[in-house]
Amino acid sequence: MLEQRVQDRTRELTTLLEISQNVASTLELKPLLSVILTQLKGVINFSSAAIYTMEDNSLSLLYYQGPLEDEEVRQIPFDWSQSPAHREVLDSREPRVIKDILDNEGLSRTLRTWMNENLGLAFNYGRSFVGLPLLVKERLVGMLALSSDEPDCFSEQDVRLALSIASQAAAAIENAKLYTEAQESARRTGALAQIASSMALTDSLASNLDSLARSVVEATEAVAASVVLLSENSTTLSVDGSYGLPEGYLQGIEAAWRQGAKSPILNAFASQQVQRIYDLRTRVLADPLYGPVHDSVREAPWEGAIVVPLVYGGRVLGALNTYYLPGIKPNEAEINFLLAIADQASVAAEKARLFEEAQGKAALEERQRLARELHDSVSQAIFSIALHARTARALLGRDPSRAIEPVEHIFSLSQAAMAEMRALIFELRPESLENEGLVAALVKQAAALRARHAVEVNTSLCEEPSIPIELKEVLYRIGQEAAHNTVKHARATHIDILMICTGERITLQVIDDGIGFDTSGQFPGHLGLQSMRERVARAGGTLLIESLPGKGTTVTASIPVPSSESPE
Repeated sequence: MLEQRVQDRTRELTTLLEISQNVASTLELKPLLSVILTQLKGVINFSSAAIYTMEDNSLSLLYYQGPLEDEEVRQIPFDWSQSPAHREVLDSREPRVIKDILDNEGLSRTLRTWMNENLGLAFNYGRSFVGLPLLVKERLVGMLALSSDEPDCFSEQDVRLALSIASQAAAAIENAKLYTEAQESARRTGALAQIASSMALTDSLASNLDSLARSVVEATEAVAASVVLLSENSTTLSVDGSYGLPEGYLQGIEAAWRQGAKSPILNAFASQQVQRIYDLRTRVLADPLYGPVHDSVREAPWEGAIVVPLVYGGRVLGALNTYYLPGIKPNEAEINFLLAIADQASVAAEKARLFEEAQGKAALEERQRLARELHDSVSQAIFSIALHARTARALLGRDPSRAIEPVEHIFSLSQAAMAEMRALIFELRPESLENEGLVAALVKQAAALRARHAVEVNTSLCEEPSIPIELKEVLYRIGQEAAHNTVKHARATHIDILMICTGERITLQVIDDGIGFDTSGQFPGHLGLQSMRERVARAGGTLLIESLPGKGTTVTASIPVPSSESPE
């Protein structure tokens, strides 16, 4: 008898040691729990075992081993923390043993009544049962439940041993949770870094927000995401970025909104707080106004949604929406991540608005400049033509030979005015770059500078580059702005316009011999330099401005040639 007890104790200690080693060396939770229960089965004769985790004061089945299929057990639609046996363990944080469920006293009778009322024959506890708390530093993280088909199966020694193994299972769950959280944190940090680096003006706002929505889905438990923006007059909503939404979903939702359907987004706007919705179908889509919309809205697989308002400078710009399958509720770490993502989306939306506003100001300045050019050059040339025409007409009656000189002036002035008008028309219609080409545009620009400002302009240009029209316009506008600054501020007498084309880059230089300036200085109210920098940045290139007082100025813009294109 003593020898048998020694053997049993040795086997138990060996099992505990093996389980402890496995817990210390393995972070994959479910395979580890399988090993723990298999080893436990070697020392305790149970029929089935279940390991639960504690989430929001409720038990969630993590792993099951027994005669039923795992899926069968998981489909039982009940909160296990409501079972009297489970509840006793959770409240007391002590083991609870039922020797025979068929007894008519105490916990046995209470459990049997609960089973008949709630589960019927869907699940069989067996005849005897033991429940053990899973504790990590006195913190309840779950529960281990063992049952046997035999009555009075679990001895006090079995309970002590199972309790020791339960502590190992608790440690495994905690280690796996910490490991998962670390992985999620790293993934989310990477997603934030990627989003922050991609939120530039080099892409459209819609493209940026689509990428942001995709990053959200890849870094969270959400199955889809969308970014909704509020119109400038705060009257309409539009989905400006999304990922994972079924075909037709956007059109259906926006149609419902136009018809006046309520949206939790409006609550987020009003409160500027995160909205958590876990009953989307009954709480939101039950609105009759969602009835006539596209089937994809009603048939979407998700049941839950998180709505995070996009707020910038105290103003609500829109909302970030994430969608979750039934039973999935994001934790606070995920909510905090969504708040950080919403900040990025807010910055992107505000940048786009400011950029559009800056473009409007730049267009207005350009129109005003063209108006001044028309007044200063073309209108004056036409006035001179009219004056010389009157003189020629008067001389024709008195001395026709003297009329030749004013007629020649008329011819010269009309040629200059025509060149000026062509240049101005070209500036007003840069799409002609597509037909006439960048080289021709720069040549005309040089001719206009000579005619308008009596400055010497030399050009040295490569052959017409085979690049998209958008890049041609970038280079043309930079040359135009650099030349405009030269004649307006530099008081130069000589300008060189150079364009160098290689297989990888195109470089445009505008060099003058003017008075120069200190490039480190501030020039408030002058948007020309900033406009050039923004144009080059959007094209993925670089802009270098070299100048010193009295030493002239060199503006160098270099942009990469797209990989599928190369200069001719």
